[in-house]
Amino acid sequence: MIAPSFWAEARGQIRQGKRQISVRRRGWSDTSEADAQAMAEARADEALALAQTDSAV
Repeated sequence: MIAPSFWAEARGQIRQGKRQISVRRRGWSDTSEADAQAMAEARADEALALAQTDSAV
């Protein structure tokens, strides 16, 4: 099994009326921790954007 060298986590929340949506996403990279963090943040932002449009997350 091949596993990436670097892992990171990003979290985000939004409030829509009375409900709160929280997401947590992980990112990975073989090159650097910064790349892993950038991926995690991009994935969290994408999930929050989908949640704002009432799509399934």
